[in-house]
This record gives sequence, structure tokens and C-alpha cells, in this order.
Amino acid sequence: MSGDATPRQQAWDALNRRLVGALLALDLDDVLTLREPAGPDERPRGLLGRRKGPLPPRRFVSATAGQSVLVLETIGSTSFGGAWPMTAEQEQRLERLGWERPWNDELTTWLRDVPVLDAPRAALALVRALQVLDVDPTSLEQSLDHVPHGG
Repeated sequence: MSGDATPRQQAWDALNRRLVGALLALDLDDVLTLREPAGPDERPRGLLGRRKGPLPPRRFVSATAGQSVLVLETIGSTSFGGAWPMTAEQEQRLERLGWERPWNDELTTWLRDVPVLDAPRAALALVRALQVLDVDPTSLEQSLDHVPHGG
């Protein structure tokens, strides 16, 4: 890395390096998720002081380990039933980066498959999606879940 990198670029580079290792360490059916933290809850309060309505969406990326592929996912655009209002430019950039729109009405997120053995490419795809969505790389929350499929 050159000494000219901005702190933000250094944060993206560090995230990419960490993601490569985390993706290589996933077991079958593990789901690694990175998401922006929840903001203040500004939903209106009801009569008894409880918050009304759904929580606002948070931008995220995830990778699910399959037998031979990592299934990558990022928040979907409201233009096709997703939760995040994206500009046409953001949608075009995701498509140019290899992300696919949902192929059926039950899906509402952008998707992409990458071979398990190509974790560096998968990590870069996740980082690039977060960049398109203008997420702060220093504020991301990470979670690891195990979600068995089939059986």
C-alpha cells in the first residue's frame, strides 16, 4: 500500500484483508454479515409510548458458504422490492460489478456467487458493494451465524 492512501482508503483496504481471512474460515452454511449500525430510533411513539412501525433498513452485505460457492448478498433496491432507496447510478454500478438483480419475486436483494476458492474476489465484491452504497467502513458491525440449509 502506498503512503498516499487516505485514512478512508486504508480502512477499506484493511476491511478487504480481514474479509478474505473471514471468508476462508467459513464452514458450510455459515453466514458472515457486515452491516451499518442502527441509527437512533426516530419512529413516532404511540399512545403508550411504544415505537410504531418497522425499524429503518440498514445497508448490509453477507456471504453464505455453500459446498463450492460463496453466495453473496447485499441490500436490495426499492426499485424491485428491496429495502434501500438506490439511485439508478448505484444500481448500474452494482450490475457492472457483477451483482445480479433478484430473479424471482420472493427475493429482494442483490446476489452474486463466487467460488469458495476465490475468497479474495468475494471479499473485494463485498467491499465494492459497500462502497457503492456509501457505507462508512469504520462503523460496520459483523456477525457470524450458522443457518443449515436442506437436511
